[in-house]
Amino acid sequence: MAESPKGRIRVLFFIDGYGNGGGIQEQCIRWISNIDHSIFQVDVLSYNRTNGVRDDYPERLEALGSKLFLIAPYAEGGSVVRSLRETKLFFKTHQYDVLHAHSSAKAIFVLQEARRNGVPVRILHAHAARVVTEQPFKKFMANTLKGAARRESTNLAACSVKAGEFLFGRTCMAAGKVTIIPNAIELGRFSFDSSVRERMRAELGLDNSFVIGHIGRFMPPKNHSFLVEVMFSVLKKRPDTRLILVGVGQLQEKVKEQVRSLGIDEQVSFLGLRSDVDRVVQAMDIFVMPSLFEGLPVSAVEAQASGLPCVFSEEVTPEAVLIPGSKRVSLSSTPDEWAREILSARGGDRSLALGIVSDKGFEIVEATRRLEAFYLDALKGVGVSI
Repeated sequence: MAESPKGRIRVLFFIDGYGNGGGIQEQCIRWISNIDHSIFQVDVLSYNRTNGVRDDYPERLEALGSKLFLIAPYAEGGSVVRSLRETKLFFKTHQYDVLHAHSSAKAIFVLQEARRNGVPVRILHAHAARVVTEQPFKKFMANTLKGAARRESTNLAACSVKAGEFLFGRTCMAAGKVTIIPNAIELGRFSFDSSVRERMRAELGLDNSFVIGHIGRFMPPKNHSFLVEVMFSVLKKRPDTRLILVGVGQLQEKVKEQVRSLGIDEQVSFLGLRSDVDRVVQAMDIFVMPSLFEGLPVSAVEAQASGLPCVFSEEVTPEAVLIPGSKRVSLSSTPDEWAREILSARGGDRSLALGIVSDKGFEIVEATRRLEAFYLDALKGVGVSI
């Protein structure tokens, strides 16, 4: 039988970069904030890649008693040799009981070195539903390496069925070899409050407008350019509409130029990174997400917890539809057709939505207890006595 952990169980989260308020890094923060620190010590290993933005992620982790370790990336202009050297050195000088890799192909070196250095539990966790790149060679390599990453793992997890099928295959999902771990949030923060709604609408200068909201990094998968086209179509039918966009990213300036070229810059607000998303969603009337692909977006959970009807693309996993009034629309539909779907959407009593979303397993405290049980079962499964 494997040697028992000494003291607390040491867990290492791996992410392939931080910055820009990305969903995976924020989900890791939520788990660390709610995990039982008398049993688990959780640190984070990340590729030193922030998309040009340095946020307060290291300080936030430190405040929770966690450390952030950085290693060189092997992709996006990084050096494979340097990345592998730093990864080897890290695992030779740090000991962990559980590696929880929140990535796919990019986790391959980390998973390999964890195995070689005796990390007994190595979890590969699917968060995406498609390879991000459209370049044929990069797509081929990503699909090849994700198979290798699977083989280096002792346990498999996914945020949704669609994400699991992408990374592990439908056969693996159907056989029950993948544990679904939803992207849970602190639901209470998003409970609908009419007074907060009034204050936020006044603060954002929304008056009595019909407000479409979107939260997401300005990256290709989020499909902001199509969203702007849809907004242009909505304005033809309802001129009092406003679109508010929360997030930053590499395509932000390009989207701003598109908005200016359409002459709708007075109707579109770029809010940047916000620490008060729970208040911003209160000001919205509907949430729209025409993504090219998604696992299970946290912003979709947040929006529906506040009672917002959502219009998603059909590329967003069906599991994202949580409350009555939310729906999925094909990306083959025109912007005018999307506009009709948005304007015909009807939500219910926003105050009732929180209970509906909670019943579906998206409350972070309960979800973290399930995550802890997953770690303990995984350790027992490889012969580590707890």
